[in-house]
Amino acid sequence: MQQTSTTSGRRTPTQPPPSGPGAVLEGLWVLLVANEGQLPTADADGRVPMMARAGDDAAYLLGFKNVVKARQFLTATEVEGAEPRMVVRGNRDEMLRIARTAGAAGVLVDYDPTTQQYAAAAAF
Repeated sequence: MQQTSTTSGRRTPTQPPPSGPGAVLEGLWVLLVANEGQLPTADADGRVPMMARAGDDAAYLLGFKNVVKARQFLTATEVEGAEPRMVVRGNRDEMLRIARTAGAAGVLVDYDPTTQQYAAAAAF
């Protein structure tokens, strides 16, 4: 059986698509930043995925289709100490748990801070 490529995030035709809570996150890249007391939960290293507020005043997790887009965001915003991390089955539940405890409604995909546009939005 072929495995999912960790560099592209694409699934092979023989693999079922992710399902269940937070499935929308699997294969996206998130940006982990230090939790400096802003959120009630963090990962084992004290980091949380970066989030933003949208026009509807809801919080959204920022997700990127590939690591290049994630790094472009970091370059444009000059965020210190952020680390791109792919969401996979092994960390998906943790990313979802952190986002939900922060009140996030969903994910904004490929947010561009210069144009304030994004490619897609999805609820958890």
